[in-house]
Amino acid sequence: MNYKAFKISYKLIFGINGFCILLWAYISGMLNLDYITNTYNGNYQLYTEEFITTYTFLSNILVITWLIYSGIFHKNENKNRFQSQGYALAISTYISVTFIVYNFVLIPVEGWPSSASDQATTIIDHMVNPIVMVVYFVFFMENKTHVSLKEIMKNKFIYIWMGTLAYCIFAMVRGELRFASGEYFKDLLYPYFFLNIHAHLGVVWFVMAFIGISGMLLGFSVLYTFASNRMIKKPYYQKMASEGLNIAEKSE
Repeated sequence: MNYKAFKISYKLIFGINGFCILLWAYISGMLNLDYITNTYNGNYQLYTEEFITTYTFLSNILVITWLIYSGIFHKNENKNRFQSQGYALAISTYISVTFIVYNFVLIPVEGWPSSASDQATTIIDHMVNPIVMVVYFVFFMENKTHVSLKEIMKNKFIYIWMGTLAYCIFAMVRGELRFASGEYFKDLLYPYFFLNIHAHLGVVWFVMAFIGISGMLLGFSVLYTFASNRMIKKPYYQKMASEGLNIAEKSE
């Protein structure tokens, strides 16, 4: 089996597909005049701002960008910062939080999308992309090394956690500014209901979400590191690694 061709195809197919789905979701929302009028008061700039500043969008963009870039520059995988094992772990962790929060919190509260377009976007962004990224990181990523769980918890987790913390701070500051701005933003204060500290039991929801998401970030980063450490010892991974070395030697 040509592992190199498989991995390049895997990354490019799913990365380009994910990009097309996101672009389609944005354009289809832009063309829905009733939706733009009723939800965003006819403000296309506000619609765009909301679309590109959700945790879902940002985590998916990280996945898509990493997959496409690493597909094009496959030979550099795990040889620079963006394509490194640590970055791939962080991105896998973020998209996993998207998977859990959407499927097990937002859908039960807000319901399943009604239109076929929204359903397709939901399946790709909240189900397929998370699985694709995690599977690639754990099973196929090039040049991985053993990372101790102690190292993850002591040194690396803080950086993963701070990425989500930065998003939380951004969402809360923007939400408070919108809250102080009056009725225009009344239904668009925060990107997720559990961030709305002004709602009934809002502070309780916020604290629960903050603790829960922090726990998920730690849990996923440890789980994926543990799984990765196990996979790099498997015969198939050793065979992929040796194939990569042979190709590199031939190119020299």
